[in-house]
Amino acid sequence: MIDRTIPIDIVMSSLDSIEGGIIILDKNGKVAHVNDWILKHCQLNRDALIKRKLEYVFEGISPALLSALEQARSSTLSRMLSHKMHKQLLPLHVSNQSGQHKLDISVLVTPLSEVGGVLLRVIDYTALVRRETQIRFNEKLLTLEKDFLSRAPNLSESLAEYIEAFTDRVNRLPHSFHAQVAVIINDHFLRFIDPSHPASYKSVESIILSRSANDAIHEISQIKDSSGAIFHAIHDVNKEKVKGYIVFTSTNDEGNSHLAHKNLLKITDLVNNLIEWKTNYEKLHFLANNDILTGLLNRGALTTAFNNALKESDKLSLLFIDLNKFKQVNDVHGHHIGDKVLQKMASKINSVLAPDDLAFRIGGDEFVILRKHANNIKELEASLLETISKSFLCESIPISMSASVGYASYPEHGQSLNELLLVSDKHMYHHKNSKQGTLEL
Repeated sequence: MIDRTIPIDIVMSSLDSIEGGIIILDKNGKVAHVNDWILKHCQLNRDALIKRKLEYVFEGISPALLSALEQARSSTLSRMLSHKMHKQLLPLHVSNQSGQHKLDISVLVTPLSEVGGVLLRVIDYTALVRRETQIRFNEKLLTLEKDFLSRAPNLSESLAEYIEAFTDRVNRLPHSFHAQVAVIINDHFLRFIDPSHPASYKSVESIILSRSANDAIHEISQIKDSSGAIFHAIHDVNKEKVKGYIVFTSTNDEGNSHLAHKNLLKITDLVNNLIEWKTNYEKLHFLANNDILTGLLNRGALTTAFNNALKESDKLSLLFIDLNKFKQVNDVHGHHIGDKVLQKMASKINSVLAPDDLAFRIGGDEFVILRKHANNIKELEASLLETISKSFLCESIPISMSASVGYASYPEHGQSLNELLLVSDKHMYHHKNSKQGTLEL
């Protein structure tokens, strides 16, 4: 409590420089003066306020405030009253908004001893609170961006898991929206939604799958479910691997504010940037480790895989595969058909692999299979040769292929990858020259 006796002439001369609301009561407790802030937030004109009791002007005024006004008439001490909901102090009005917690205010009640009146200073913290809230939001968004940029290179986390984790973190940010993501990744529809709104989001999902972005925006905005969720905005995600929508909902009208929509744009920009970052990293990793034409692992990846396999197993097997007379395919039908044949051969090789086997393309028509043990090699070879020899159509052209296979094992045939490749290559040529169609072990 502060002893603050303020001459009325000083108060009146400083009204224009004071931010927030000013109400001056005369010695009879009637309104003698209000500033523009009060007029704006009570939606009454000046004539309707002047010379009327405060409790008649503001129906539902706080008993604590009335008590402070009564005490001020017989005291020289100021009193500060605060409440997290302004309507618990003064039933002020906030234009174009609803709900209780709209203004963050305090009321300073100061006796005016010289005239026997009372000064009410309504201190409006709303802008400050919103600014601090926005600062916290921006800081958390920057932290979120940093965290997800750093985890993008983690290839053990799929893009779907990455988006799901990001959506969860976004929904813990200090804002009035709830984000729901529905995306199609490599032709698979995935949704990361709040299970408490299954019916409404089922409608959203249907619209997303059957409408363009512009058409869907209007239709989704008309949905309001039984929980009061309002669909405020829908943003299109359209990347090379990912297509879908981010839908934002809220349960109050704060989502319609200009600041809220600016925050929405920040979130959606970040979503797009992170998806692009993650997919680009996956693409770079794929290009570094995979053969672009067939999608199989490449020669560089073979070295890494071999070294890793040595840490897990004390016996490894290597099958070296060479397509017979593949050059004739290119010469007769052209490289376009030759490329498609290589892609078909890669698919055939993949089809006979055991779960732990790895397949590599290490040259033009040369492939390698790495197995982390030496079991069932004859069966793998037989299945491989049979599968490759099956005729197929390539752009209406009948294609028949065969292959020669060579075998090497660690540690029997060598201690290094290069040694094993030399041995398996030698065995492959023996197989090719013998034309017996059997694998030399």
